[in-house]
Amino acid sequence: TGAGKSILIDALALALGERGDSQAIRAGADRLEVCAEFDLAAGSATSRWLADHELNDGEPHCLLRRTVSRDGRSRAWINGRPVPAQSLRDLGATLVDICGQQDYQSLRHRSAQRDVLDDCADHNQLLASVQAAHAAWQAAEQALEAVATSAKDRNSRVELLTFQLGELEVLQPEVGEFAELEREHTTQAHRLRIGEAVNRALASTWDDDGRADASSSAQEAIGIARRALDDVLHVDPELESVLNILADAEAQLGEAADQLRRRLMQLDPDPGREAEIADRLAALRDCARKHRCAADELPELRERLASELNELADGEHNLEHLAANARQRRADLKALATKLTASREAAAVALGKAVTGNMATLGMPGGEFQVSVSSLPAGNIAASGADDVEFLVTCQCRRTSGALESRCFGRRAVTTQSRHPGGGYG
Repeated sequence: TGAGKSILIDALALALGERGDSQAIRAGADRLEVCAEFDLAAGSATSRWLADHELNDGEPHCLLRRTVSRDGRSRAWINGRPVPAQSLRDLGATLVDICGQQDYQSLRHRSAQRDVLDDCADHNQLLASVQAAHAAWQAAEQALEAVATSAKDRNSRVELLTFQLGELEVLQPEVGEFAELEREHTTQAHRLRIGEAVNRALASTWDDDGRADASSSAQEAIGIARRALDDVLHVDPELESVLNILADAEAQLGEAADQLRRRLMQLDPDPGREAEIADRLAALRDCARKHRCAADELPELRERLASELNELADGEHNLEHLAANARQRRADLKALATKLTASREAAAVALGKAVTGNMATLGMPGGEFQVSVSSLPAGNIAASGADDVEFLVTCQCRRTSGALESRCFGRRAVTTQSRHPGGGYG
């Protein structure tokens, strides 16, 4: 009757996040305000959305508030919390469908039309399999791309590693070699000083001259002590334990003297060996400086470079393996998507017949509803399958006199709407 239905719809649209216009503000007022409260069912899409965005307050309702000021600025709240207008639109899509001329909330989206068709087909398990296969194919493609990208620099890296490893193979650094060479080099540099100390220690420990009157060595001193005690052992048997200790000490002194003699032989001057050690240390230091590491880390570096070179050598094989895996994943996805397409096409026929049969009861005799299932561009396959779903409608209209007009407005997508000559909507 023209009593304000459009005003109510416009107010509800504002509460659901539609663009605000300051011209809607009443004359003499500074701003307009719209509030809408909705009762929510437990587990509904709206309840889940509020929980996901931490905007639920534990109550079985949802309160939306929107204001628009004279300067055109607007503010929005959900359950008392300020939010962007886009959040109102996202939440509103779960609450209300506004059906009017050029004004749809969900069925205007192709994805929503596809969801309706999938609900009618009742192939949730098949759809889940397609989604899982799509995720597996995407993962395989990403792995292939990562290896292919790194392969662009593979040849230059292989060339560098081959050169560096070749130097290390010629040098042949061994674990612990550098520390041992440094120790030996230090010994060679102080050979005379060490030899003098060893000679003094040997002279103080053992009598190598065999002099009967010598008493300067520890060995001779122990011998004198043993002979003195041995002379009185027959009158004091308790001295036998002391004699045993002295015998052990004399044996240990003999072993120490043997080691000192061997060390003196090792300290014989060898100019060739000294030069060899110096050259080897210089080569190890130069190589370590080139590779910016410590000299004792060269053996580990050699193993690491060899391992990386082997991995790069296998890179081409890995690339072929990943490519084959990606192709197989794509083939699996395509097979499942083909089954999904067949299921949708069958459901599309059934849904079209069912809706067409009900159109006559809505004052649209002769109208026809069809569901178009076509392939995505370029043979693409998405997580939802390989299909583009669109609802199409053909209708005939009545004049205001009530007589059926034979004219047909043609097939149209449900995202557009034809106005009846008499003022109604078809």
